[in-house]
Formats: sequence, C-alpha cells, structure tokens
Amino acid sequence: GFTQWSMYPLLWENMGLSYSDLIKELVALGQEMFDKRESHLI
Repeated sequence: GFTQWSMYPLLWENMGLSYSDLIKELVALGQEMFDKRESHLI
C-alpha cells in the first residue's frame, strides 16, 4: 500500500521530502498531466 510506513514515502522522507509534501507533489504532477491531456482534446 501507500501509507506513511510504506517504503516509497520513507525513501522520499530520507531525501528530505515529507509524506505530506510527497502527496502534494504527486497530486500536482497528476493535475499537470491531466491538464495537458485535456488541452489536446479541444
């Protein structure tokens, strides 16, 4: 799973990115990808 205790967020935290900042970054990247895809549909 993707919890605070999973390896993926722990590795990022070790690199200086907190769990909440990691989630914010992933959401922002997902929104950016969605927006780019949507702009090509018009």
